[in-house]
Amino acid sequence: MGAFPDFGSNAKFHQFANDEVAMRVVTEGHGPDVVFIPGGDATAESYSQQFALLSDAFRCISYDPRGAGNTTSPPA
Repeated sequence: MGAFPDFGSNAKFHQFANDEVAMRVVTEGHGPDVVFIPGGDATAESYSQQFALLSDAFRCISYDPRGAGNTTSPPA
């Protein structure tokens, strides 16, 4: 386990890609959307505890920013 707990068993992991970037997005729950935006080199796991608390009432969404976690950086 890293610095943050893993997501719950209901979390869904999505991978989107084009010619330059592959991006990982994590979702969990149902209801109105709440988007968590990681800063710097943080990853979606930074919000795993918030997902656990809020996913019963909200659809929680986060992602790995470019160059962090499982998201690649575009070519220079």
